[in-house]
Amino acid sequence: MTHVLTYQTLGDASEALLGEGIAVCLDHSGNDPHATAAELLQDDRLVPLSEMLGDAWFDQDAEVAYPESGSLACYLVEEYGVESFKEIYTESDFEAR
Repeated sequence: MTHVLTYQTLGDASEALLGEGIAVCLDHSGNDPHATAAELLQDDRLVPLSEMLGDAWFDQDAEVAYPESGSLACYLVEEYGVESFKEIYTESDFEAR
């Protein structure tokens, strides 16, 4: 549902990292993506963000990619606000930011 709503309000995500990330961030399942990402960091399992850009995101372990992307999306919204997140969500050259 989040994918439909974000597509209708923000457009198409420039990166799966952001599209899947915001879906995880807004998930109301009770899971905390920051806590999960902290556990992954402690276990040295996080993937460098540069390796999650483009189609490479889909090559990652889902148990890592989803919470890591969710933590990033939540961080960006919490730290920089929704308006800034909207700007990068559809940015065609995400790496330039």
